[in-house]
Amino acid sequence: MAFRTTSDLVKGILGPGPRKYNYDGSTPLTPFITAANNFVTQAKAIADNRGYSTTDGPDADDDTASLWGLLERWIAAHFYQVMDQGYQSRSTEGASGQFTGQTGKKLESTYYGQAALAMDWTGSCEILDKRKIASLDWGGKPPSQQIPYCERD
Repeated sequence: MAFRTTSDLVKGILGPGPRKYNYDGSTPLTPFITAANNFVTQAKAIADNRGYSTTDGPDADDDTASLWGLLERWIAAHFYQVMDQGYQSRSTEGASGQFTGQTGKKLESTYYGQAALAMDWTGSCEILDKRKIASLDWGGKPPSQQIPYCERD
């Protein structure tokens, strides 16, 4: 399995930023990158199936610079924060804390997931995240049991 991102690129996203969420480096990021790779591979298949050409552009040969590498990076950061939630507020004397994110919101539960949804111009991450996949089943008789129109009463 070829990853489209690296641990260093994911660490760069988890580092200091507007939310001041610092990755301390003690947790290996490979499991989160593996999960993100699986998710992004499925999203890319949906985009390809829908006819989006996502391999065009100047960075088409460099997976880490492509749309899918970018999405894999942000989704890996999302999966990491789902397991190790950042503080929204905390206090040291009372030892209380309030964490960011909401359960049941899938990619929308973290800022990293929201950013990935915003970056995906194909919409395939949202389709996969919300399970917006249509299917069609035939509800009639099989052809061997069908009566031609001219033979009906």
